[in-house]
Amino acid sequence: MYDDNPDWRLFFGLIENLYQEHPVRIDIAGTVESIAPITKDHLYECYETFYHPSNMLLFVVGPVDPKQILDQVRANQAKKPFTDQPEIKRKDINEPEGVYRKEYELPMNVQGSKCMFGLKTKNPHKKGNQLLKHELGMNLILETLFGKKAPYNMNRCMKRA
Repeated sequence: MYDDNPDWRLFFGLIENLYQEHPVRIDIAGTVESIAPITKDHLYECYETFYHPSNMLLFVVGPVDPKQILDQVRANQAKKPFTDQPEIKRKDINEPEGVYRKEYELPMNVQGSKCMFGLKTKNPHKKGNQLLKHELGMNLILETLFGKKAPYNMNRCMKRA
C-alpha cells in the first residue's frame, strides 16, 4: 500500500529484518489480498475488543493537576455505554531470539541514502506501567546514542572519562 514511500519501506524493512514469526513483521496497512476478506463484522469485533477503556492508558505531560484531569476523563467516560470487557487472550508466539536478517539493502529512487538501526530484545512479558517504563527507557537509551544530540552526548562522556 505504501510501497513507493521510502520512510515507510525503511521502517517496515527493519521490522521484517528483526522478526521471523511475530505478526508485527506484517505491514499494518496490509495488502490488497489481505484486506479483501475483511468484513464489517471483523472491524466491529476488533473495535469492541481493543478500543475499550480497560485496554487503554492515559499519558499526560505538562503543568496540569492530575486529579482534575482524571476527574474530567472519568466524567466523560461515564457518559458512554461500555460492555464488560473480558480479558484479551493473546496467542503465544514462538519468536526466535536472534534477528531474521542482519542487514538488507533496497534500491529506491531517493535523493540520499537512508539507514535505520533496530534492536531486538527478548519478549519482556511486561504489561501496563512496567511495559511503558521499559519502552520509555529503551527510547531514552536509543535517543541518547543515536539521536540528534548523540555527538554532543558522546563528547561530554569522553571529556568526563
